[in-house]
Amino acid sequence: MKYAVLFLLLAIRLDAAEKTNLAPGQMFTPDIVLYFGKQLKLTDEQIEFIRGEHEEARRNANPAQEDIAAGNEKLARLMAKSITGENEAVALVERVTKDEVKVKLIQWRMYVRIKNQLNDQQRKQLERLAKTFDPKKLEPSPALRKRIESKIAKVQKGMRELAEIGVSPESIGEMLKGLDELFAQRKFEEAEALIDQALKKLDDPF
Repeated sequence: MKYAVLFLLLAIRLDAAEKTNLAPGQMFTPDIVLYFGKQLKLTDEQIEFIRGEHEEARRNANPAQEDIAAGNEKLARLMAKSITGENEAVALVERVTKDEVKVKLIQWRMYVRIKNQLNDQQRKQLERLAKTFDPKKLEPSPALRKRIESKIAKVQKGMRELAEIGVSPESIGEMLKGLDELFAQRKFEEAEALIDQALKKLDDPF
């Protein structure tokens, strides 16, 4: 089961990293705030605080996000049956929903703490800048995105094949833990290089 969850998590990394999810009003995701860092004249202390809050929020949300992925996977299998147990399905949806709420609360706590670190002038300026901001500026190029998605698919396939022959792919999973941080920081070229290392390791896993 844990390998299936890992495969699913790998598949959603890039999409999750690209979603800026601008919060309403003066609530903004850390990547948007840091993107306009120079215009806002963020201090080193503010930048360090924002990055720290982002990392802590992701770390705190990861267990619930993994549970959500596992729950959705189980729900999909359950709904694919000819007859689906009503109570089992509802109970599973309730657990997934609780985890989603937990993640949302972690995110909003981060939004509030980051917002409170900005002064009034910075918040007003950021609100103006965000109105005309194109989120695609934070995305990889179409060619790079296609390459990364293709390579992630190869990693998924390779890890699955290892598991099927009784070889643990955990070392590959450990190697790829850094993807979260690289995608969050929009370091897509470095993320691709890390995936390349995983592919090389799959060629010689012993």
